[in-house]
Amino acid sequence: MTMLLKLVSMKRLLYALIIFSVSAFALWQLLLRYYDHWRPSHKARLDYPWTWTCERYTCVKQARTSSSPVVPLATCQMSCGQLPLWPYPTRTVRVSNSSSAFRPSQMSVEITNAGPVVYQALQQAATILRRNLRRLIPSNVPFRLPSDITQMSISLLLTGHENDVLNLTLATNETYRLVVSHISRHVNVRVYGETFFAIRHGLETLSQLVWWDGLSLRLLDDVFIVDEPQFAYRGLMVDTSRNFMPLQSLKITIDAMAASKLNAFHWHLSDSHSFPFDSPRVPNMSLYGAYSPDKVYSAADVKELTQYALERGVRVIAEIDAPAHAGNGWQWGPASGLGKLSLCVNRQPWERYCGQPPCGQLNPDNEHSYRVLGQLYRDLVELTNPTDVFHLGGDEVNMDCWRSELWDDDSTAETVSFMDKWLLFEERALSELRAAYGNNPPSTVVVWSSELTNTGRLDPNAFTVQVWGASSWPDTVSLLQYGYKIIISHVDAWYLDCGLGDYRKAGEGPCGPFATWQSVYMHQPWRTTLPPSRREQVLGGEACLWTERSDHQVLDSRLWPRAAALAERLWTDPEADLPSGEMPQPDGLNDRNFMGAFHRISVHRERLVSRGVRADAVHPEWCHQNPSQCF
Repeated sequence: MTMLLKLVSMKRLLYALIIFSVSAFALWQLLLRYYDHWRPSHKARLDYPWTWTCERYTCVKQARTSSSPVVPLATCQMSCGQLPLWPYPTRTVRVSNSSSAFRPSQMSVEITNAGPVVYQALQQAATILRRNLRRLIPSNVPFRLPSDITQMSISLLLTGHENDVLNLTLATNETYRLVVSHISRHVNVRVYGETFFAIRHGLETLSQLVWWDGLSLRLLDDVFIVDEPQFAYRGLMVDTSRNFMPLQSLKITIDAMAASKLNAFHWHLSDSHSFPFDSPRVPNMSLYGAYSPDKVYSAADVKELTQYALERGVRVIAEIDAPAHAGNGWQWGPASGLGKLSLCVNRQPWERYCGQPPCGQLNPDNEHSYRVLGQLYRDLVELTNPTDVFHLGGDEVNMDCWRSELWDDDSTAETVSFMDKWLLFEERALSELRAAYGNNPPSTVVVWSSELTNTGRLDPNAFTVQVWGASSWPDTVSLLQYGYKIIISHVDAWYLDCGLGDYRKAGEGPCGPFATWQSVYMHQPWRTTLPPSRREQVLGGEACLWTERSDHQVLDSRLWPRAAALAERLWTDPEADLPSGEMPQPDGLNDRNFMGAFHRISVHRERLVSRGVRADAVHPEWCHQNPSQCF
């Protein structure tokens, strides 16, 4: 019996040795494979014939001598002239030229003075920071990167009294202070802010101070930055009715917004083309209005995107357009005994009844139209938890549509009654919104600019106007004079769908020309055409992408980096370009001019790409490597 037990024990030992040997061999092969991947790139790094030197605040590509080290372009950019931050900070920027290599695994995070909700959100923000830094590392590097330090301690310090509030409003303090110090191989990072959103912005700036130099991740040794936005509302609108955008595509859009410090995702959720929102209270809307059962946003989807955005410093503002742009999805009224909820749905010839096919306009004389709208508002209030901003739509109401079904003749009096009916509709919609909020409505109820807002008849104390007309039109100044607060989305500057051509026939399309990132960047009407005394009425701005010619396959390239150009305009609002021939100064003033933006947006575009955003190219890569010869 004893002999048998000894044989069993020896057999188990033999099995253990075999398993250990096989595992060790597999691990060795894996290490060799990674080393083989790393060795060529490491050798190429040492043999690379080019280096970059700083000349007159610009990195210049030069041939390297055999005795000189390789200075990568990314390293040169961090110590030559302006920092490649986007958007550029508005107040204080002081940094050292020295830097240290580190590993993401050396980072530890401590959160001070945060309640449970904000604490969890800051933990998630730190996780996103680590993820973004790891994305800078090529996939073929060894497991353990070189490091000059023993530890990186990141302290997130909430300085405000509302330390457990995760609601973004127009009054939210987004000012942050970022301090980095390097003492005895220990890097201390401190981010101060009154709110979660302020600290999140500071972490984003921290991520932009890290770069890959070909061998390691590096961070500047000493940093002092104080930063705050110039405008409270910094928005981006995406239309998901004309072409459906999968939830993952919208999440990538949110990621890029967070990287650029945009803070309002205006979700144009419905239009006359389709109604993709699966409303819990009114399921018939998507049943009749979605392109297919697969092209629907569930209540869980809306809630998920809202939370995803909030963790990245972005609020979701979902818009059900009304009374115009409301066709498919509203046809089920007669069959349900509610009468016509919408008029002129898919009616021809469309040119008479709407701006583009298909037509559809809510019935202002049907009480059920308002009740259904109120149910939709209740859904959105519950799912997106909007604070002080809600969008009612309200543009391009067509008189002929209502007149053809609600009036019998074509008198001048009907034109007056048309405006009265439109005004009544907006007031009733506002009443339904108030009820959805429990009679505690948001302070900023937004409508698109229109013939109605241009009359000044809407109460400026109750409505804010999103101005979409051309910057040369008198609308913007008139609305300010009427007393409205405004959000600027001038079609000739910040419409990202212009210049793509007409989808119905040959021609340039309804608007143009194509808005380049430069034209987006240089548009600053509050400095040029608006009365300075009315500056406080401008809440901010928003770039818009209507999707007649865009779907998820091209969404990233349609938006980025052009939307990032808007982001710096609204966060930093840099001054005009320096006079021709004048060289920028090394004290940071050069970061507030147009030419400096060329270098930084090139880096930011590469940053977006590293984070999975398929951003459009801004120039040939040769210009990225030879900035002094391109700009």
